Amino acid sequence: MDADGSFHTITVPGALDTRAQGVNDVGEVVGNLRSLSAGNLGFLRNSNGSFETIVLPQASFSRPLGINNAGLIVGDFQNASGTHGFLRDAAGNFVTITALSSFLTQASDINNTGQIVGFSFTNNGNRGFLLDPQQGLSVIHFPGALDTVVNGINDVAQLAGVWGDVTTTHGFVREADGTFHTIDVPGSESTSALDINTRGQIVGHFTDATGTHAFLATPSLVPEPSTCLLLGSGLAGLVWWRKRKRFWHEVLSH
Repeated sequence: MDADGSFHTITVPGALDTRAQGVNDVGEVVGNLRSLSAGNLGFLRNSNGSFETIVLPQASFSRPLGINNAGLIVGDFQNASGTHGFLRDAAGNFVTITALSSFLTQASDINNTGQIVGFSFTNNGNRGFLLDPQQGLSVIHFPGALDTVVNGINDVAQLAGVWGDVTTTHGFVREADGTFHTIDVPGSESTSALDINTRGQIVGHFTDATGTHAFLATPSLVPEPSTCLLLGSGLAGLVWWRKRKRFWHEVLSH
């Protein structure tokens, strides 16, 4: 969607289905497609509108999920040994990412400093990870959660994801210092945070009694005490606490 609110349809020529999964600041788009002749492939749509297919060697399924401004692409693929993450450079070279599991790993996003996030299925459930070019691999786990999945990272190393307990799932944001915040849309039965930008805006989806809806949450530091006001149709307050400060999130449900 452009700044004026207009939409552009992306359809890979010859594809039965096309799904865009990630975009960088120069307008390069990655995603996956399904075709009768070639099966499940990944694609890169260049800023000039041309397409490239992305297929990992011996993979039955390839799915790019994120791309940074240097053209580094991350995602997941399936082969005979399981599901694995991958990193593809701008020259088309691939590196497999196993992270915490050689059986099931997904690389979900990459920021402009080259930090990669995702999750692996382990003997203790799903665990998120942060792969840093200098500091290596770190496990990301929401305290007390049964499962943790990291979906997005911004350029200041804030993470967005999902944690699960015995009853439902919750969204979360993890600060660069390791502090976690739970995100639950008011009135929701479950909430998932999927991505976060450098302004701290979070996108995701939630389920309530009427169905599943998308949300955009925008953080704003406000004095305490404060009152959450509805700013218009479809807007609601989403609040979390950090120490003694209140952050206010405007949630737009579609």
